Amino acid sequence: MVDPLEAEVVMRYLIGLAIVATGSDTPLDLHLTDPHLRIGVTIVDGTAEVTIGSAPKTAAVIEGRLADVVDRTSGRRGGPVRGDDRALAVIDAFRQLLAV
Repeated sequence: MVDPLEAEVVMRYLIGLAIVATGSDTPLDLHLTDPHLRIGVTIVDGTAEVTIGSAPKTAAVIEGRLADVVDRTSGRRGGPVRGDDRALAVIDAFRQLLAV
């Protein structure tokens, strides 16, 4: 079983790093399961702000099991991850950076 606090810390770090590393200004709204977690990311004055439990209204959505979202973001094979094209583009761009 995944420790919910550990999952939260890892996902907050990973998605914040993905935003910064790719230079994206796309606000994100992650709806995760196993464990259930909602993470919002917005860019304010060039700084990624990652919050738990809410997201900007205009945020692009990513949905899936936490492990699958981590796998896709970090370039590993995993289960399905759904979402808006612009949200998925952020995690896919980060995956490409890691592959270099």
